[in-house]
Amino acid sequence: MQVLIVEDDKSARRAMKLLLQGGGWSVTEAGTVLDGLHYLCENPQWVILDLMLTDGDGIAVLERIRNAGLPIKVAVVTGVGDFNRISKVSKLNPELLMRKPVNMKELLLKMGGNSTND
Repeated sequence: MQVLIVEDDKSARRAMKLLLQGGGWSVTEAGTVLDGLHYLCENPQWVILDLMLTDGDGIAVLERIRNAGLPIKVAVVTGVGDFNRISKVSKLNPELLMRKPVNMKELLLKMGGNSTND
């Protein structure tokens, strides 16, 4: 299974990558909205998406997925507590919406992967 991580924090992105790989996932990393949009062409089964990225709003990636009708599931992970922003994200129907810090074991289980790293 292929997953794209769109997260600008390198250490958080690396930790997610290692845990996902340990759960059997093939992982592509993106640190910006622009890179995230570029890697959608690889047709990942899942995108793990942060909202606040250095070059813009991660919502742009989710909007592109939904507007293009791509069969990609999205897990939004965010530390943002702004009601208006969360409301906008919710209207785009992500499969998962989780607050940071993310419980990776729970995320893997919800994504349908193995959780071998306890």
